[in-house]
Amino acid sequence: MKKRTVYPIIATEYHNQEGHYYVATSPTLPDLKTRGASVELLTVAAKADIQQLLCHPVTTIDQDPKHWRLTANQRVFAITVTL
Repeated sequence: MKKRTVYPIIATEYHNQEGHYYVATSPTLPDLKTRGASVELLTVAAKADIQQLLCHPVTTIDQDPKHWRLTANQRVFAITVTL
């Protein structure tokens, strides 16, 4: 049976000399750092990267995203992965 798990990510929006893009990180998965040109592309890339991270032994940290402090250019998204 496949297991479905939801991982929260923080999507940070950037406007700088490199252009307009988003970066996904997660205090729950410290090794996650994904970049995308849009929120839609970011969530697709984050899902793939989370699945890749979970295939290797990594340490996850159980945190409640309700307590995360975000800046004005950050949003939390829930990414569901099936393993």
